[in-house]
Amino acid sequence: MKKAFLFFAVMLALGRVWANHWEPDPYQFADNMNVVGVIEVNGIEQTSPNLEIGAFCDGECRGSEMLAFFDGLNRYMVFLTLHGESGNAFDFRLYDHASQQELTLSCDQTIQFVPNNVVGSIIDPYVFSFVGTAFVIEAQAVPDTAGIVDGAGTYFEGDYCTLKASANEGYSFVNWTENGNLVSTDTIYTFAVLSDRSLTANFVIHTYEITAECEPEEGGAVVGGGVYDYGSMATLEAVPNASYYFIHWEEDGEMVSTNPTYSFAVVRNRHLVAVFAQSCFVVEAFADPEAGGSVEGAGNYIEGTTCHLTARPNQGYSFVNWTEDGTEVSTNANYAFVVDGNRSLVAHFEIRQYVINVSVVPSNGGTVEGAGTYTYGETAVLTATPNENYIFLKWTENGGLLSEDPTMSIWVNRNRNLVAHFAYYDGIHEAETPIRVFPNPCDAVLLVEGLEQCDLTLFNALGQAVLNLKHCVGNQRLDFSAFANGVYLLQIDSPKGRIVKKVMKR
Repeated sequence: MKKAFLFFAVMLALGRVWANHWEPDPYQFADNMNVVGVIEVNGIEQTSPNLEIGAFCDGECRGSEMLAFFDGLNRYMVFLTLHGESGNAFDFRLYDHASQQELTLSCDQTIQFVPNNVVGSIIDPYVFSFVGTAFVIEAQAVPDTAGIVDGAGTYFEGDYCTLKASANEGYSFVNWTENGNLVSTDTIYTFAVLSDRSLTANFVIHTYEITAECEPEEGGAVVGGGVYDYGSMATLEAVPNASYYFIHWEEDGEMVSTNPTYSFAVVRNRHLVAVFAQSCFVVEAFADPEAGGSVEGAGNYIEGTTCHLTARPNQGYSFVNWTEDGTEVSTNANYAFVVDGNRSLVAHFEIRQYVINVSVVPSNGGTVEGAGTYTYGETAVLTATPNENYIFLKWTENGGLLSEDPTMSIWVNRNRNLVAHFAYYDGIHEAETPIRVFPNPCDAVLLVEGLEQCDLTLFNALGQAVLNLKHCVGNQRLDFSAFANGVYLLQIDSPKGRIVKKVMKR
């Protein structure tokens, strides 16, 4: 019994707490043995203080212990005492106090009872290994645009699943439900996996109040205020009374729009003021051309207030200047002035010009037509023509392949620097040689006939030699099956000279 006494002393020193589901009778048998261990479920060491392990012999519980964290060991362990007689065989079960049920896990291990023996140690603990059935945990957000749910997936029985609900902007998390029943109001929900489950994270959209008033009150009326969902569009309309003019919308003393109909996305509570006046000046602003851009800030202004006009060019256009009666008044896209009378201004835009540059490699390999200056949105047609004894290979830009067709069309939306690549060949004319290369294009095998002590070198579109054969006589089969589709050059060197053939792999 000395070992058992020392074992209990260690347990008391480490702060053991009894809270067992199974309650074996420690006095039923005169002898005991002890197991120092850890618990694994499906290969994962467990860290839940809700787990209790029970030791059974012939269906009778002969020992039980809670999994507990021990500071001195920095680990979750069990110090399990078994009660029995020599030769007894013990098997093991797990109980989960969180779900208040025994877990249907299997453990193939057995321990033979040896009185006063200790199995495992705090340095090398015995591993209780349990295996469970795989279950699917499904989780969804409702509405599906309201948030993100993490943690769903396949778990083994006895594992712990942690679901986390994260609300998107404009939404708040409400609760977790399953089959319409409430299961948790915490954004993080952890539970032992005992079966397939399908849970719903419920969210609610934020609502905001849009209010508006008139200044002066007798100046007009406002329609469109009310309660709106987050992200929806609110439209306020200011309607002036007789003898009044709408001036602008204000918020917190700052002008937000000069348009009597003001639309915006609702993301917060807002209170706006529709300002009216009985006398005003009119500021007009137009875009020239209309396709060139848009202007903001035109409207009715009270004398002495400041008008801010903004010119916004569309894609492919640049702002030039503001004019009034044909006279330039500003070259700044943001033009501000004090209103002292009616004004009519024009924001001028011009379409952008881009340069298509083309270089030739090698420089004497051929010529290119179509380079030059183009207007945004036009189509540039480039044509590469090889010089004598040259063939065209490809178009590239910044080292990347664009096309292997000598004629290429591009939509102009920026400056471009393109390169036309050519390859040189010399020696005997192909019409004077019996050498035949076919089929061209080829799929897998290229046949070369009529060779007389020829060396064959195959180059890819980057100029890299991918095949080299020496002293070829008669007919030769070239295997193209491993090569990528594209343009290749077959260089044939013979005692009579050199032939370069352009070959297509498709």
